[in-house]
Amino acid sequence: MRKTNRLGWKDKTAVLALFVWGFIMMAIVSHAESQVKVTSPKGANIRKEASSSSERVGGVEKDSVLTVLNQVQGSDGYTWYQVKSGDTTGYIRSDLV
Repeated sequence: MRKTNRLGWKDKTAVLALFVWGFIMMAIVSHAESQVKVTSPKGANIRKEASSSSERVGGVEKDSVLTVLNQVQGSDGYTWYQVKSGDTTGYIRSDLV
């Protein structure tokens, strides 16, 4: 007679609880926002796209604190942060913060 390996309802409940907990933790981590502080002595431009040649949509002074929404790699090789400063949303090079 072949022995089968079946999970009881308690085991299934525990597996489901771990799955749901993992999903919730992923959602919390993936939506966490961080903040950065502008360190460039001259301040920094906020650009429409992740490129130094992109249209300027705003600017910030040194020591300004910005909310980071996302991070992308620009075609120029720089890492860019998508940031929000007041009502302005755009991109700033990571080496300026």
